[in-house]
Parts: sequence; structure tokens; C-alpha cells
Amino acid sequence: MATSTIKTTWDTLPMEIKSMIIGSIMEPQDFRRAWFTCRQVSRSFKLATELHFRSHVLGETWIAVVVGGFSKFRVNGLPREYELPSRSFTYFAPFKCYSEDDAKVNFRGGSFADNRLFSTDQGSVPYRQIEVLMGRWLPITIIEKFLWGEAFSHYFDRIPHDIDQGVSLSHSGIIFELPYINHVCVDYEKGDVSIPYSPLATCLMARELALGEEVKLLASEDLEKTRWRASSPSIEKGLRIALNSEATRLIRFKTCIEAAIENVQWRRAVGRGIRCDTVGDGDIYESLGMDSWYNEWVRYISS
Repeated sequence: MATSTIKTTWDTLPMEIKSMIIGSIMEPQDFRRAWFTCRQVSRSFKLATELHFRSHVLGETWIAVVVGGFSKFRVNGLPREYELPSRSFTYFAPFKCYSEDDAKVNFRGGSFADNRLFSTDQGSVPYRQIEVLMGRWLPITIIEKFLWGEAFSHYFDRIPHDIDQGVSLSHSGIIFELPYINHVCVDYEKGDVSIPYSPLATCLMARELALGEEVKLLASEDLEKTRWRASSPSIEKGLRIALNSEATRLIRFKTCIEAAIENVQWRRAVGRGIRCDTVGDGDIYESLGMDSWYNEWVRYISS
């Protein structure tokens, strides 16, 4: 009787409320698993789960295309040359919209716009003034479309690539490998990309689950989590204040996320891991969206 009442109540709820209920799952790993489990319960659960992930997860996802082969770059008209340690540029295609039938996610390839700016230590300059060294000096605006298109050609041909080259998936400050997905469409002129949302969400959640397990495991070994005690109460109080400070937490989080990424990379070497890396070469916490991983780590060490 109770089961029947619950079932009837759920079925009478508007789809938006059902979607909010799915989104109210607090434990990050349980939320990621919901994509796989809740969609198996019933058609109603499937629709509610997919609605929430389309509205609140995939809309914050980017396609990252890394093109390389550069050794140096310079600003046209200036004598100074700049070294490129990574020898690559990353083009991000942000979420644009869903297809009319909601079956695909469309990403906007605005990276080729002429009004882009490139940051140097002497300020920002227009992209059209940037030249890269590839045997000889060439304007980057001439070769970037070719290299971008070549990256997708390799993707469609299923040619393996490193995480720092080729087509990848970016979410919450982490770049994950993007395995081959059927029915991906690319506009080589504009840079727009269209990907079926269901396999895309499956790909993203599976990879975040793997990384999340490593983060949770490493967080369980954190001093703040293990509640290490010193012999002197006064030392213990000072230690607790230090461990709880934002500055020391950020340092420990950086160590944790780097170790977690290294661990999943190693597991891939033995056939059980994934390829991933952080977005950008700067401060790891300032990477795009990295605060969600930081908040997840804080949740683990505080519970």
C-alpha cells in the first residue's frame, strides 16, 4: 500500500520537480552514479535524470581541442620571440544549445573569431598579429583551422592521441579524453561541434567517477580527516586552526588532485584507468571550474 502511494505521488509530480529531486543528491559520487542507476528505474526516472543532467551538467561542459607543433611565437612587428613550453594551444568550444529534438549538444566554436586577444607579458595583442614558428614564421590564423580540422580527422579515424594533443572533454577544470562517439558532427569552417548528449554524459560521468574515487580515497588519508592528535592540547589546538585555514587546505587540495590524476593515469597504463589533466598551466585552483572539486574534497575531509 505504501509503495503504491509513493509511486502514485511520484508519477503526479511535474517533471521539473522530479528533476530537482534527482539534483538534490548531495554526495558527489552518488550524484554521478545517478546517471547510470536512476535511468534504469523507470521511464519517468530516466526522463527526470536526463532533464537534470542536460540542464545543470552538460551546459557547463566544453570541448577542448589541443593543437601543437609550435616551438616559438612572436608578435608581428615586435622583435622579441616567446618560448612555448607546452608547444600547443588549446581551443575551447563552449556549450551553445541543444538540437531541436534535444538529442545532441551543440558547442560553439568561436575560437576563430578575428577579435580574439592573446595574452603576453607586455599585454594583450590581437590574434591576427601572432606568428608561430613551424619551420618558418607563419600567421597562426592561417594554420589554426587546418590543425583544428586535422585533430578532428584523427578523432574520426580513431587515431590514439595524448591528452595534450587532439580532441578532449572539459568539465569542472579537468580535461578528459573523449573516446570515439558515433554521429559527432563538425563544422570545419565555424568550428561548431555537435555530439549526442546521452553517450557524452555517460563518458563524462564514468571518468569523473573514476577520478572522484581517487580524490575520496586520498582525502581519507588527510590529516584533517584522520584527526591526528599531538601530545600537547595547546599544540593540537594550533594544529587544528592551521589545518582548517583556507591557505593550507588549498595546498593540500592541490597535492591531492595532482596525485589523483597521476593515479588514474597509472591505472590506465595497466588497462583500468583514464586519461585526464587539469585545464591550463597556471594555479591549479584557478583553473576553470576547479572550485567544485575543491568543495568535494573539503566535504570528504570534513565529514
